[in-house]
Amino acid sequence: MKKLRVDEEPLRPFTDRQIKLLLSQPDKSTYVGYRDYIIMSLLLGTGIRVSELINIRFGDIDLQQGSILVRVSKARKPRLVGLPKLLRVDLQRFFQLCYESLSQEDFVFQNIDGGQISVRTVQERIASYGKHLGMIGVRCSPHTFRRTFAISYLKNGGSTASLRQQLGHSSLQIVEKYLYWSDKDILVEHEKYNPIDKMNY
Repeated sequence: MKKLRVDEEPLRPFTDRQIKLLLSQPDKSTYVGYRDYIIMSLLLGTGIRVSELINIRFGDIDLQQGSILVRVSKARKPRLVGLPKLLRVDLQRFFQLCYESLSQEDFVFQNIDGGQISVRTVQERIASYGKHLGMIGVRCSPHTFRRTFAISYLKNGGSTASLRQQLGHSSLQIVEKYLYWSDKDILVEHEKYNPIDKMNY
């Protein structure tokens, strides 16, 4: 029997306003709040998976070079991902304020008992911030940060090839599944790139 074809509802990225609201929620005067702020910033600024994020150790981060070595990945291959300049400053401050000593093998993101934070905890924390804000029309999850990164990366001029490597995917076809363009985006792109207006005939 053939499977019924079901129209897929596009998974929408966060808007700029939604991102600003989400990042304003954590109480950065506490460890948990500052940790949550850095987690959301890192998901947005690198596009890494939440399963990759929780396995980052202090020795994997190179603030001078601006990179993170993702050792535990879905593809089972380590890869380097870029680290935004502003986020490097935030991470440096986070380390100084929240950790008395740094071991290269310690996990960066810890629970209140000092152990490795879980995927479920990250998911629940992000969902709770969205619920508090009363967000509608978008799923408030780590994966939405990943999708938002991918779309913003391309809109800002990044190539699909470099995006594929940053996200840790084996093919461009998989990358394309992340993308969402609003009606307004499509019209703006059309105005910039349609052939008729470029011909000047």
